[in-house]
Amino acid sequence: APKGDGGLRRSFLRSRLSDNPSLSEEEYRKVLEGISDPEVRDAVANGNWDIYSGQFFTEFRRDQHVCEPFEIPEEWVRWTGQDWGISRPACCLWLARVPPNVVIPTLGGPTRSELPRTIVYREWYHAGLASEDQALSLLVLSRDDPPLYWRYADPHMWDRRDDGGSIAETFHDAGWHISKANNDRKAGWDLIRHMLAPHDL
Repeated sequence: APKGDGGLRRSFLRSRLSDNPSLSEEEYRKVLEGISDPEVRDAVANGNWDIYSGQFFTEFRRDQHVCEPFEIPEEWVRWTGQDWGISRPACCLWLARVPPNVVIPTLGGPTRSELPRTIVYREWYHAGLASEDQALSLLVLSRDDPPLYWRYADPHMWDRRDDGGSIAETFHDAGWHISKANNDRKAGWDLIRHMLAPHDL
């Protein structure tokens, strides 16, 4: 923590209602029922602080959707998705497709699905970088990876500037070759919710 905030290291230990034997679970549940916001109520009851009021994807659960680090096989399909930014942070995600019936060590225990799944294995966010510097940063981060099948990016990166060029061309010139993504937001939201849905072992 910053010096002005005590300067100490801090750790978050998840605690559920059921983890505290000194509390009357029945009485505490009545207290929780007084919290009108269902997301906040769930966060307090289950120690799930990934949930917050106004959260868009309320389906996210750390024990279901976060896994222990593991070596991704080279033959798995990989790609990136990115959003350009200067004053607001630019973002790039590296993703890999998990074949059907492969066991993944999620934090809640090993999971397997008959459907292919997608994992995000690297994230990059940065504000204040020029387009060429963004491209070079992504190239450096990917230098030891197997080849990417696709590099998807926001279609607005192909908009023409006053000088006739585009942000996409700057990335291409730097060696980070990208393709236009589909930015249909409603369809994308529906797809993410489908992907966050629970899958049985």
